[in-house]
Amino acid sequence: MLKHLNLVMPYWESPDMLREQVRHWLDWRTVPRQRTTFLIVDDCSAEKPIDVATLRDLPLDIRVFRIARKVVWNWRAAKNIAMHEAPGGWSLITDIDHVLPRDEAAALFKTPLNPDCAYHVNRRTASDGSPYKPHSST
Repeated sequence: MLKHLNLVMPYWESPDMLREQVRHWLDWRTVPRQRTTFLIVDDCSAEKPIDVATLRDLPLDIRVFRIARKVVWNWRAAKNIAMHEAPGGWSLITDIDHVLPRDEAAALFKTPLNPDCAYHVNRRTASDGSPYKPHSST
């Protein structure tokens, strides 16, 4: 069973989507919320960097990092930085616009996982829950 989850995502000029993510995380049940570290790496946003002050007092373990030098399409490095900084446990690596809803977050902590495997998640649409095409970034 999953004891700890690192939710890893790059960020670039996306304050509205980050607010949406936080709204979902705050809605998670207590166990998943308390056992998750949220690692976000700002990929050198120039106009809309992460406002760390708005995240500071939330009841979530949010860790924010920032890449200081702009490199085109540097989201892979952002994910690598987050993974380097992640505490032990399993990691779900995704994009800032991919939301892990409350029930799915709770289900992760009840699912037996094989430590010798890597997993790819199935996606569903937000509107009706129907299957949605796989995404290489998750």
